[in-house]
Order: sequence, then structure tokens, then C-alpha cells
Amino acid sequence: MNKNPMALKIAKNLKKYRLKNNLSQMELAERAGMHFTYYSQIERALRKDMSVRRLKNIADALGVTLNDIVY
Repeated sequence: MNKNPMALKIAKNLKKYRLKNNLSQMELAERAGMHFTYYSQIERALRKDMSVRRLKNIADALGVTLNDIVY
């Protein structure tokens, strides 16, 4: 299965910032107000229906901007 290039970029950035903040996927998902499996699918670039609102919640939980995650 080919993964969407944008989803791959977001996944890479999310993992980078999550590790920089010494957070597990479960801890970050809790902080962002979402289920662990949903977040895990985003970070593995498996989720195709990510909303800006959910990405913004993750960015806020990481203390970064939405631009940091997307670009």
C-alpha cells in the first residue's frame, strides 16, 4: 500500500516532536484528547482522514505549531 506523502511527512514530524518531549504515543494521545489507536495510526501514516482540529490538538499537546507538524 502506498502511503500519502503528506501523511508520511506529518507522521515523521509527530514522532520527532513526541520523542523530543519524551512522551509515549499513549501519553501524547491522552494529552491531545484522543484514543491511543487513532494517534498511533496517524503517526504510522495509516490515517487518511486527519482533521485540522485533531492535528491542532496534537500540536498544542506537543507545544509546537500546526506548521511545525505539517511542514
